[in-house]
Amino acid sequence: TLVFIGHVDDAQADRFAAAIQRPFVRAAFPIRLGACGVFPPSGPPRVIWIGVAEGAEALRELQHDVVVRLEPLGFEAERRPFSAHLTLARVKDIDRRASRDARGIVTAAPPPDAASLVARVTLFRSHLSPQGSRYEPLAHGELAQGV
Repeated sequence: TLVFIGHVDDAQADRFAAAIQRPFVRAAFPIRLGACGVFPPSGPPRVIWIGVAEGAEALRELQHDVVVRLEPLGFEAERRPFSAHLTLARVKDIDRRASRDARGIVTAAPPPDAASLVARVTLFRSHLSPQGSRYEPLAHGELAQGV
């Protein structure tokens, strides 16, 4: 997730989609995944994530590019700094012991040997339900070629 937009009406979603669909000047770039962790850093884990070992700075720059495109359309960026990671899972309810166990297992896991090329930005709409979330792609913006 480069930016979390939150609830917007269809007209606003269309404006954001049009902004994302414009080609990006930034060139596609590689990333390599890193260590696993949990958010928040203390207490019961709510998010299990995997970090970005290589390409984190390029992701931060791309995130900034997206914010610059969306702010004139009414998007308000988060004040906290961007943390380059991929969300693997969200934890709903967990007891204290399972919380400690999960935190230990996740943080002890060896980093995967996985890499990918970031070549596009996709705007998704979330459909939330008791069975879990479903994500619908609304628009794609291609990064420039030239890695």
